[in-house]
Amino acid sequence: KIFEGYAFDALDATLADTAAKFPIGKQGFKDMIEGMRMDLYKSRYQNFEELKEYCYRVAGTVGLMTTPVMGISKDSTMSDTEVLNSAVALGIALQLTNILRDVGEDAQQRDRIYLPLDELAEFGLTEADILSGKVDDRWRDFMKFQIKRAREYFAIAKNGIASLDPSVRWAVWGAGMVYGE
Repeated sequence: KIFEGYAFDALDATLADTAAKFPIGKQGFKDMIEGMRMDLYKSRYQNFEELKEYCYRVAGTVGLMTTPVMGISKDSTMSDTEVLNSAVALGIALQLTNILRDVGEDAQQRDRIYLPLDELAEFGLTEADILSGKVDDRWRDFMKFQIKRAREYFAIAKNGIASLDPSVRWAVWGAGMVYGE
């Protein structure tokens, strides 16, 4: 009902007002909620496609929801779809970075492994290695591979950031730079 202008409380009113003023769709919100629900029933990801879906849902959706509010520059050479895809890529890059930063905490405190299990196996690693916090050359090689992937998503995002409205571009670029380094 919020997207139809009906509000039940102050938070609803704020979102209803935003939805009325900007072309944001419902799907990003629905996908984000599903991403949060995934944490209730899923603690392992068999492959990168599964992990990418999670990253899209919990972080890529933020780009879908905020880009219409921030605005796209009138000088952009990218289509709106391309800019939105770049925004999703930034969310995925940021979430992958969070995952790589928090591997030990997620594994040891929450029994969660947000890493593709098939790729762990390719590098000769097991769930037990992750849960125990074992660091060796296999782990370092695996992490280099994962960092490279995150940087590829940051590179995709960079093009879209340049197409955002100039008044917000630098804040988004700064966040991407802090995480991307």
